[in-house]
Amino acid sequence: ALLEIEKEGNILRQEKDKLLSDLEVKFQYSEKEAHDREEALRREVSELRKRWQDSVRRADGLNMDLQQSTAPLIRQLESAERQNRLRATTWTEVEAKLRSDLEEHVVQHEKIVKMKHELVTTNKRLERAIIDKEGDMEVFEKKTEEA
Repeated sequence: ALLEIEKEGNILRQEKDKLLSDLEVKFQYSEKEAHDREEALRREVSELRKRWQDSVRRADGLNMDLQQSTAPLIRQLESAERQNRLRATTWTEVEAKLRSDLEEHVVQHEKIVKMKHELVTTNKRLERAIIDKEGDMEVFEKKTEEA
């Protein structure tokens, strides 16, 4: 029985050693896989960091290019806006001058129409006076001829 127990102990020890050996191999394999995954992730992070930095550089470059390429257009727009404001001011002044001139001409026209009306009235009155005087003169001439 002791021999059998010893034999069983040896078998258990062998199984234990085999199990430990298998576990050790699996552990080493798992450790190697984890190390490989970690290295792959580090490379990926490094690559992503490089791509990000390149993107930032490109974005900065595009921003500078955009500023440089739009600067002349912005200056041109600002110049056009200044010219438009100047034109608007000029047109406002011209419009005010034309309105003032129109008002003056309307007032002058009204005065001329009034003067014309007065002249027509005076002319009619003088024509009637002439007709009256001519009539008086005819009467006077007839009287002088008769006398």
